[in-house]
Amino acid sequence: MTQKEQIKYLLRRKPELKYNRGEFMWAWIEEMFGVNIGITRSQFLEFWKCEAGLERELRNCLKDPEFKLEPENDARLQELKSEFKQEFRPKEPQERKDYEFVFGENKL
Repeated sequence: MTQKEQIKYLLRRKPELKYNRGEFMWAWIEEMFGVNIGITRSQFLEFWKCEAGLERELRNCLKDPEFKLEPENDARLQELKSEFKQEFRPKEPQERKDYEFVFGENKL
């Protein structure tokens, strides 16, 4: 199975996984490596090789109409993102200047 097929298989079996990346990754490890209690070092290293691609493919799959978040959940996600940005916005003028120097203006 390709990663995309694996992801769709898991999301169809357990739709609640689309709300929690950690739970999704654990379910993927359980399914693909046959793990149910703990993961060995070699299994973790093997997982880590494909984690970035898996994350990217998961984001793409969540854009499919079949797996898209419900409007109320999507609104809550946007609200949480906004709260996060406000919480970690540089408060002091010097911090803000340093932030803009590093990341560019208007990135907050």
